Amino acid sequence: MFYAPAWSRFLQKKLGRRAWRLTQTRFGGRPGWIVQQIVKLSAPELFAEGPVCIVDSDLLFIREFDVSDLLPASGTRVLMRLEPQKESAKHQNYMRKSRELLKLAPNGEDHHFMAYPAIWYMNWVRQLRDELERRHGKPWQQVLYDSGFFSEYLLYGVYLDEVLRPPSLEQRKTPLHVGVWDREGFDRFMRSPRQILDSYPAGKAPLTLVVQSNIGMGPQSYADTIEAALLTPPTDTDEPRNAPPSGYATATKTS
Repeated sequence: MFYAPAWSRFLQKKLGRRAWRLTQTRFGGRPGWIVQQIVKLSAPELFAEGPVCIVDSDLLFIREFDVSDLLPASGTRVLMRLEPQKESAKHQNYMRKSRELLKLAPNGEDHHFMAYPAIWYMNWVRQLRDELERRHGKPWQQVLYDSGFFSEYLLYGVYLDEVLRPPSLEQRKTPLHVGVWDREGFDRFMRSPRQILDSYPAGKAPLTLVVQSNIGMGPQSYADTIEAALLTPPTDTDEPRNAPPSGYATATKTS
């Protein structure tokens, strides 16, 4: 179902841009980034209950932490909600797609739920899948396969925020991650990772670093460099805290 058969892959290569009609059929398959999102939403088949912390392959933990960094001590359930100064067109598009899949009316696009690491609760994931099947009359995997594109994190967040609306949900608006979204930002970060991470105010240091996978930089190409930088004590030439490098920290924290 998820992957195109060999004959279809062969024709897609031969036809090039003209293969678009084939890719829209059940023989077209789906890209890996679509498949892995459907796999994530199958998590309840592995975890019966409780919160699950999802760590993507392009995510690095950059400081020590414990469970209190992720979950409220009160036991209240949490949803990460990001409200950037200027929302990206990509996230707005994913928000619209999430509401389309859930058959909801248009709503605000000044926020999103794409946070790293993500924290999901398995019974709510099951209810989301049931909602998709109820709305579309077919298996939830098929619904998402047929959608063409979607974001599993935004779909989950929109479902909780606009459909389920659990009364005890805590929506956190301080991101746990710092993001690098393009090659220019990656090169800038790699020149001074320690200075950039130390520029955050005390108590708001990011827990993780995420480097957008579609810029073509695998974790093996930067993990050792970043680890070495974090283990090196700051020097007198390092930029002072609370003074992010110009043009970088604001963009990464609000993307």
